[in-house]
Amino acid sequence: MNSQLKVVYSAASRIIGGFAIFLLIAGSALPVSLVAQTFTIRLVNGKTGKAMPNRKVTVRWGDGWKSSEVSIGKNGTGSLEMLPGFQQFVLIVGPKPGNEPYRLAYINCNEPAMTMIQVKQVLETGVVLVNKCGSHTAVSKPGEIVFWAMPKPWWLPDFQ
Repeated sequence: MNSQLKVVYSAASRIIGGFAIFLLIAGSALPVSLVAQTFTIRLVNGKTGKAMPNRKVTVRWGDGWKSSEVSIGKNGTGSLEMLPGFQQFVLIVGPKPGNEPYRLAYINCNEPAMTMIQVKQVLETGVVLVNKCGSHTAVSKPGEIVFWAMPKPWWLPDFQ
């Protein structure tokens, strides 16, 4: 009986060990693009250089049909989880919070306004676009996008 248990234990160990090796090899062979990547969006006032909290930024993915909204928190940053398969995207002004989703909450200060951003560039160096509303600049960090904006004056229309 002991010898039968040894045979069964030995066979089970080989199967489990082989499966573990298979998982290690398969996991290391997966391309990096299949792993979900998260970037930081920093919403900055182009005139003052200060963070613009509690707003939203809209992300239009490479094909232009899909979009996501990123909520910007109290510290002026938000997290963007990349959709698999997309290599580029555009950031645009997000909607006003509340019951007015088709009204703009602020002004886009990036030059040009609808720059196609490459995922590879964000990963390697980060992205800081040109600020057309003021002289403030920022230093990019890998995984971060600086989005320049300005509060919308009351006299400007806010329809999209």
